[in-house]
Amino acid sequence: MSYFCIEDEEGNDTSYLLVSCGIKVNGKNVVFELKSDDFSVSYELRPDTRFSTVDSIKSYLEGILEQVKTKGYVLNVSEYFSRMYVMIGYETSSDFEMGQFTASKIL
Repeated sequence: MSYFCIEDEEGNDTSYLLVSCGIKVNGKNVVFELKSDDFSVSYELRPDTRFSTVDSIKSYLEGILEQVKTKGYVLNVSEYFSRMYVMIGYETSSDFEMGQFTASKIL
């Protein structure tokens, strides 16, 4: 079983069971969707200096999700929309991987 945790700008954490997820290239953006039984969230991620193409964004997300699913890590998403970005990755006692993306939440 995999989980994801969303941290908002006020520092509130909420964890969910990861039922499904999606990564879809949508023109010049990547739509990243996470779903639990009773909650779903989608982010539009845009290329910038850290991830310069939609393919690099997609590849990073696929790698992170593979680690989350195979090793049982918790996927962490930290939202900083006042500065137009999100951090996506995981952290364990021995591993840390976190990418920063220019993003907005899809409502």
